[in-house]
Amino acid sequence: MRLTILVVALLVIGPSAGLAQSPASSSDADRAEAAGRYEEALAVYQRLAAADAHDHQARLAIARLQERLGHPARAEAVFRSVMLEDPRSIEATLGVARTLVEQLHAEDALDVLDAAERLAPENPDVLAALGHAHGKAGHTATSVSYYERAAAISRSREHLYSFEQARLAHEHRVESRSFGEQYNGATPDSRATDLAVNLRLNNALRITGRGQVQRKLGLSDARGGGGVQWRATGYTTFAAQALVGRDNAVMPGQDYLAEVDHIYGATTWTAGVRYFDFHTATVTTVSPALTWRAADHVSLTLRYALSLTDRTGKSTAVTKGHSADLRGTYRVQPRVIILAGYAYGVDDFDTLSVDRIGAFSAHTGLIGARAEFSSLTSVAGSFERQSRPAGVTLQRFTLTLAQRF
Repeated sequence: MRLTILVVALLVIGPSAGLAQSPASSSDADRAEAAGRYEEALAVYQRLAAADAHDHQARLAIARLQERLGHPARAEAVFRSVMLEDPRSIEATLGVARTLVEQLHAEDALDVLDAAERLAPENPDVLAALGHAHGKAGHTATSVSYYERAAAISRSREHLYSFEQARLAHEHRVESRSFGEQYNGATPDSRATDLAVNLRLNNALRITGRGQVQRKLGLSDARGGGGVQWRATGYTTFAAQALVGRDNAVMPGQDYLAEVDHIYGATTWTAGVRYFDFHTATVTTVSPALTWRAADHVSLTLRYALSLTDRTGKSTAVTKGHSADLRGTYRVQPRVIILAGYAYGVDDFDTLSVDRIGAFSAHTGLIGARAEFSSLTSVAGSFERQSRPAGVTLQRFTLTLAQRF
């Protein structure tokens, strides 16, 4: 075991942290870490660990800093070396589990945490870590129960908020979205409402029901349908949806969607195919996207869509359209999020209408905000301004209400 620890230490410390360098102290490292100079703090802790391989605090600090620097495998190795020497070290055990989850090994993390729970069954940090790992493994009901236990023991803001977020992911939900559009010319104003219900059947399967009504270009349309979401693993979800309307003139009469999401690290990769039938034309879209969680309070989503519009039923007459959408969110407070974005081409395929098919060209800017409440209610509002060819401009105001239950 000692040999294993020394090998791990050498791999993490590296040849640059030899004892011949200037003396180091933990206070030097603490100051550097507090100032955000993680590389500098890491070098100091590495020299401390090289001088005394039994300095667990220095080695735990090395692991913590490797994790902050985005090296979960290196961090896991050091956390594990301390855990092997001191199986009762909760910090080392939680570090191993956390870095395993970051490497998409949630089931392995649960094995580690089950042992930790036997050692400290009332430790809220252990219970919260179990909640996190179960959530990543797709066991949402179990995740909620562990977060609830942690929040009952420790009423800290962190544990209460984690419990709330777990419930948001697990519970049924209903969402209402309404918008109004105003054009600068003679085009009549538009308005629409979209009501969706998402029901959880079990940890892996959810079903959805959806209805939309819209008045646009002086015409009123409606459609409805539903879909299914299947969480195949803790990191991969498949979804399908079908919406159908009769005698629609502006909205598609048929709308079919198939999509897959896969989480890898801090990035969610999405690929989707969608088919619209407007009776006078059909549109097929292929849309890859990615969402990157840049930090706990920042996320960015980039989506591209290739649209193939056939107005005649002849493959030689297909018109290609290109759309791109970049959106960002910033959590300014635990319950307040601001939204901003820019889109070229079609800005929202969920509300695609006959006036935006083909080689549609437009520039759309968006700004908005969302408030989340402890009642599992959220309220969001946004404003969009769209510029189309020939000097046509559009302003859209959207209000979204969502409730978990």
